[in-house]
Amino acid sequence: MTELASPAATDVQPRRFTSDEVQAMLHAGILHEDDPLELIDGQLVVMSPINDPHIVCVNHLNRLFVERTTPDVMVSVQNPVRIDEHNEPEPDVVLSTALDGAPRPDNVLLLVEVSDTTLTYDRDVKRPLYARAGIPEVWIVDLDARQIEVHREPDDDVYRTRHLAGLDDTVTPERPTSVGDIPVRDILGDLPEPESDESEA
Repeated sequence: MTELASPAATDVQPRRFTSDEVQAMLHAGILHEDDPLELIDGQLVVMSPINDPHIVCVNHLNRLFVERTTPDVMVSVQNPVRIDEHNEPEPDVVLSTALDGAPRPDNVLLLVEVSDTTLTYDRDVKRPLYARAGIPEVWIVDLDARQIEVHREPDDDVYRTRHLAGLDDTVTPERPTSVGDIPVRDILGDLPEPESDESEA
């Protein structure tokens, strides 16, 4: 008589990588610097391709933040945040006081994710990760809805406050105070349309 294995006996546990192991794979040529990957919970996650509206929105944010910050604040675009050995996400924009390397949670002032196809992932996976790390303020820029979700007061894996800002509103980060009020239209206005699928004959 054949005995079926119990579900517990056949569970597969994924191999979790550390940031040091990822760096070793880069040095060995297994991975490449231009591979669109980020380390989330020890897994190498392939990042979605970036379309023109995403690029333009990130450029708007970068210009606005650079113009409104002082030399003691670094504006980092699509670079890693070193949360712990198993997590190095690469948000779209980070304002931090880390001037000589990748920011860590204790020196991040504001973190921004620009979302279109990644909206569910950014809300359900990355936002709780940022809350657990104690990152004080996270913006999720929803390209499709043309609005910005402002999340503050991290508490375990959630943010206790959430504010929605539309095109006619302004957003104001708590820190750095030099940024002040930003019209949402300056971030999300005049975005190009996504490229259409030209796969049809």
